[in-house]
Amino acid sequence: MKHPTLAAAAVAALALCAPAALAADSTFALRGINQLQYDTPLNRVQILGAHNAWNDSSALWANQRLPLDQLLTGGVRNVDLDVHLDGGTVKLCHSKCGQIYSADDDYPAELRKIADWLRRNPKDIVLIDLEDRANDQAGVVGPLQQIFGSLLYLPADKPAGRWETPREMVAGGKRVIVKSANAVYDGRTVWDGRLFAYGADGGWNSRQVKFADANACTLNGQAIVPGGQFYTVSDSKLAKEVLPDAWVDETGTIDAGNIPGLLACGINIVDADRWDDGLFRAAVWNWADGEPNNAGNAEHCAQARGDGRWNDLGCGAGLRYACRSEANADDWRVTVARGAWQDGAARCAAEFPGFRFAVPATPWQNRKLRAALGGGEAWLAYSDQAREGEWQDYAYRAAEWRADAAPQRYGSLQLPGATAVKVKVQGSVTLAADGLRIYDSARTLRATLGGYIGLREFTIEDGGVIVEYLGAGVAAPNYLTVTIEPAAAAPQPPAWRKLANGKGKCLDLEDRATGNGTRIHHWSCHGADSQLWWYDEQGRLHPKAAPGKCADASGAGTAKGTPIVLWDCNGGANQRWLRGANASFRVSNAPDKALDIKDSAWGAFDGQDAHLWDAHGGWSQQWNWQ
Repeated sequence: MKHPTLAAAAVAALALCAPAALAADSTFALRGINQLQYDTPLNRVQILGAHNAWNDSSALWANQRLPLDQLLTGGVRNVDLDVHLDGGTVKLCHSKCGQIYSADDDYPAELRKIADWLRRNPKDIVLIDLEDRANDQAGVVGPLQQIFGSLLYLPADKPAGRWETPREMVAGGKRVIVKSANAVYDGRTVWDGRLFAYGADGGWNSRQVKFADANACTLNGQAIVPGGQFYTVSDSKLAKEVLPDAWVDETGTIDAGNIPGLLACGINIVDADRWDDGLFRAAVWNWADGEPNNAGNAEHCAQARGDGRWNDLGCGAGLRYACRSEANADDWRVTVARGAWQDGAARCAAEFPGFRFAVPATPWQNRKLRAALGGGEAWLAYSDQAREGEWQDYAYRAAEWRADAAPQRYGSLQLPGATAVKVKVQGSVTLAADGLRIYDSARTLRATLGGYIGLREFTIEDGGVIVEYLGAGVAAPNYLTVTIEPAAAAPQPPAWRKLANGKGKCLDLEDRATGNGTRIHHWSCHGADSQLWWYDEQGRLHPKAAPGKCADASGAGTAKGTPIVLWDCNGGANQRWLRGANASFRVSNAPDKALDIKDSAWGAFDGQDAHLWDAHGGWSQQWNWQ
């Protein structure tokens, strides 16, 4: 997290404009990528990092243009913070405090931003890199312990001889790793950053990207071997817009041109300056542009194309199957047999004993699969058949936790695709103080059981559960198992939410009217029922003010300028809206047309009507749920 020396005059004189907000399609894809790696050992996980993540502004000396919480929402999972001692207080400063380029900030306040984001995203983990120039254990470690508490994954928490997966970390309630190449103090809280950055210079939490060759897959001239060392590369873009490279280029540059190669080579953390939508898009290695699009409301299974990108397809198509070795996650095969998606498990097992129907969890694995495809295509064990838009990895199938002589304290059971599970707890515990806690997969406590349990059954509306064993683990329970099986979910009430476009205006009913023909327009967001919408499984948009009515392309029109009005729901194609690229809604009877705001070239003013227009991806067609 070092930086080049800046000429003071240039620093004072120059500033840059902040980029637009991140597009929803790249954010959706990167969130899915992080979820795909849920069952991957941490030393194989590949994530995005934000160099000097707190230092965000339009200034020339700012490392980031986006605020820290937006970086996390965009897909970043490793954040860098520089801590210094200034007047007896530990602060965040770039290089040193009190200078024009220092970007002085409140250290605990930035940590709280991360903690708040983690509370809103209970299945995610975050890594924090400290460039520690404070050398003050109380000032540096104290806020970490106070703010994150039991969320901290401590060096003592790591099992001997292996790295846990994010699923295991979340199951144990441990979701934050703090590391530093400068100071670990007593070593109980802060990890040695050198462990996570093969080949880094002393004091660095990463290796400069100029030492990486994304074509030859080498770092420092040595072949990158995923699954052993951690590899982290970083850059600094300070002043590169205006000053000669020879003055400022100490690191090389991470950009849209080399991000795909760095990830495909197996780099664990790509730690970049100035993340924006272009860089985030370059980090999307799975879905092809515009996919998944659920064309015709009938595409719910994932296909790997010969170019390595993915497409959603109708599950009945006849394709080969992608199979991964149970013993070696880098060994991929493709069946000769073809068939429908649901036959994948049987086909992989028949042709390749010891292999299973699978989906790549990392860009490195995707590269291996692409080589096995040889330019062909195959089904992936990835589907959103259970719930539209919620893509599930079907490779993880653990469905039983059993106590043994030394019970595992935490267990994570998952049934991919299940919207609800029936939990069966059977047996008893030996000691009065022992027992079980059962959580849903977001770690919300659902049940506490102890003593003689017998048989207890209950349903949780989730795809899985986390089991916590209470006790010292010295005495084995007499007999104790927890199993899950699919259960029918109770009917879910509509999820009423606001739909805001790229200018922050909400989709709204004119005059809050609910009669047939009421014009739909945009208006400043206020959250009344006329601005709350439900997107049902058929792709229809219902307003809370009139749940039986739908957003309708008037007269089933398909021409540019067709008004969007409220009308009784009738199942017509002009009332089914498909999610397209750039967070657009495409009308089913004219998928080249998008829900658009009229006269958007003149700006965004309350009351501009919604209509159909050729899809172009501008702000007036970008609709994000709030």
